[in-house]
Amino acid sequence: PLDPEPRRPFWGTPPCPPPAEGWPEVPEWSNIEPTPPELIPGRVSVVVFRPTPNQVVLVVATSQPDAAEALLRPVYGESLCIVAATWTPDQLEEVRQALHQHWEQWGVNEVSDLVGDDAQVTVTAKVVRVLPEMAEWHASTPFGICAVSPWLSPTSAEPSAT
Repeated sequence: PLDPEPRRPFWGTPPCPPPAEGWPEVPEWSNIEPTPPELIPGRVSVVVFRPTPNQVVLVVATSQPDAAEALLRPVYGESLCIVAATWTPDQLEEVRQALHQHWEQWGVNEVSDLVGDDAQVTVTAKVVRVLPEMAEWHASTPFGICAVSPWLSPTSAEPSAT
């Protein structure tokens, strides 16, 4: 079965419950300066969510939530939401590497990361068509870690007789 085309995330409502007083208010459309992602332990994604034009929340998905919390909470206070990542950075990298390793063989023409409304990452791959070898590999990956979208796909319509 084909994966549905991933939809563009909204990044409005953070995946954490708001603090008791609600998300802190800031001047309208002001921004938050994220810590360089490579410094965040176990970082999978770092996204700025905007519950309203006057609220900005840094959302971090990480495989090391306690370490990220210790590093980031003193900097961002109540404007921080940390979630446990579904996948580790190594798992995501293995998927990316496999797609790049088989780029020509599988007809891959694009690989990217999609960060959903839950701040979780899905590796997306656009391919000319899904070949049996790729389908077998995809079936062996953890469900949801990779979404494959073919450029060519069968239609349900019968060819017209001309």
